[in-house]
Amino acid sequence: MQQESILQVNIPPHQLIVKEDRHGEHDKSLSVILSLITSTSLAMIWKTFPGYMSFMESLAKR
Repeated sequence: MQQESILQVNIPPHQLIVKEDRHGEHDKSLSVILSLITSTSLAMIWKTFPGYMSFMESLAKR
């Protein structure tokens, strides 16, 4: 237990904070990119879906 507390004290706190902040920014940008990809793909599916359904219906009627 004592060794752990000594190790934690040896690391400057501002370095830990900077690392966490950078990691948080990276996660935010990743989540933004992912949300953009999912929203655009969903929008594209939503737009093409009715056309796809009518196309399948026309195939079934043949």
